[in-house]
Amino acid sequence: KDRPSVGRLGCAILAGIGHHEWAADNEEEYIEKAAILARDWDSLSNIRSNLRREMENSPLMDEAGFAAKMETAYSRMFDNWYNLKNQGHEKIQTIEEQFRKADSYLTAKQFDLAGNIFLDIIKNQPENPQAHYCLGTLAMELGEPETALPYFQKAVDMTPTEGQYWLSYIDAFDRCGKSETALQLLDMAMQAGLADDSLFTLKQRIEQNINGNHDRIKPDSEKIHHKSP
Repeated sequence: KDRPSVGRLGCAILAGIGHHEWAADNEEEYIEKAAILARDWDSLSNIRSNLRREMENSPLMDEAGFAAKMETAYSRMFDNWYNLKNQGHEKIQTIEEQFRKADSYLTAKQFDLAGNIFLDIIKNQPENPQAHYCLGTLAMELGEPETALPYFQKAVDMTPTEGQYWLSYIDAFDRCGKSETALQLLDMAMQAGLADDSLFTLKQRIEQNINGNHDRIKPDSEKIHHKSP
């Protein structure tokens, strides 16, 4: 049994066919068991008659059962990895709980975790405009307006009556240096009936950018995260 590789493999085969008693712990015990079997002709005859059938009926020849056990083992390994990866995070059941959890991550500046939740929501509900909008907002928070654009566009396409979606979408265009496109979209939104003080403030800023005035009117969120040189 203590022999590396060969001994352990032999013991595994013997255990598989149900003959644990043929395994020896050391060389002396091996010689003793071999001598006893060699003297017992009746037992040897019985072994020869039945060994092939025992092998065929043993777990060693149960390919389907072996495959099922391997699948179970892989599933358990994945479950263990996933549970360790998410240790300390309670299971989230509903969309509302997911949004609340993402908000808590945003508050803690754990943007990657918040983003993963929004992506998970979109995976399960591709037409959820709030999740797309939140991903766009997160990209803007990280200073990536180009990344934010398709998320804002999706939110606007799904809910064109939501003024805040339009504001963020237009703002992202402006911050990408596409101020003229942003102004055109803003005029379209206002013609569609969207009216809000924020629209006029945003229009003023965009027009200043187009005219070369870079003294931009910054929203509160940008002021909070602005760092002095």
